[in-house]
Amino acid sequence: MQKKLIALAAASAFTLPAMAQSSVIVYGQMDIGVASLPDGAGHDVTHVDSALWTDSYIGVKGAEDLGGGLKAVFQVETTLVNDDETGLAGEGRDTFVGLAGGFGTLIAGYLSTPLNNWLADYDANGSNTFRTSNVNLEWALETRAPNTIAYATPELGGFQGVLFYSVDEIRDVPVNIKNDAYGVGLRYDNDAFSAMYTWHAVNDVVDNHAVGLSYDFGVARITGSYILNTFEDSAMEDESGWNLGVAVPVGNGTISLGYGQESDIGGLRDNDAKIASVAYSYDLSKRTSLYAGYRYQKWEGADNTNEFALGIVHRF
Repeated sequence: MQKKLIALAAASAFTLPAMAQSSVIVYGQMDIGVASLPDGAGHDVTHVDSALWTDSYIGVKGAEDLGGGLKAVFQVETTLVNDDETGLAGEGRDTFVGLAGGFGTLIAGYLSTPLNNWLADYDANGSNTFRTSNVNLEWALETRAPNTIAYATPELGGFQGVLFYSVDEIRDVPVNIKNDAYGVGLRYDNDAFSAMYTWHAVNDVVDNHAVGLSYDFGVARITGSYILNTFEDSAMEDESGWNLGVAVPVGNGTISLGYGQESDIGGLRDNDAKIASVAYSYDLSKRTSLYAGYRYQKWEGADNTNEFALGIVHRF
């Protein structure tokens, strides 16, 4: 499991080594593969796609030692689209500047919610194409938010907390409502056990609650999560989803199985889905891995879908 110590930015930006003055690091990863995916009209289409297993991106991050245990930190990150001419012109990712020290970390910019950084850690597959958590839920707030200020506490005995606030800069006239987003994330990591709870809300729209648990027995890692969205609009049903999974190391690789169910997707009654997946990843080195997998989704009142993919990931 990749432990993310802070919920509002890529974790590595806040685990920088001690520095004499300042440092700048270029980093990233590229994922590309071949997949058979449904096109929404009942047809299976062959794709050569970026980001089938994990995101493709490139970033620059760094810190300046200001003395007295205080650092200025920054990160600029963008999506890589490495299967067509888009290239570096992908959508932005976590980009911020701020201060870090014994008090914790305070940053501002375009930032991930706690759920966006943590939920995949509680999904056995944890990947883009083969995950079984939050596959179809529309308001789970597993996203990035603009105009955001965030604070993360230091890690204390395995615990860490995060607060974030995202300002809606456009007031809805004449209704005069601002859909600011805000939330709290709490996480605990101790050896083999990990747990999280997040609460997010969009003003006058939705409240989102999520919990995640995992335990690594060595021979297998068990994971699970639950998400509940309640809406301000009384005509909408509560949207919810849960998943369970197991990941088993086999030599240099890992086999992972997952199953999940989602109910009243988008707040619509009887708009449900059941999801099952199996995936295998194999590490060629610390930086390069191969993957293959399959996901099946059974829809209530609609055609079922099958998704296959295999590819390669390289991290730099």
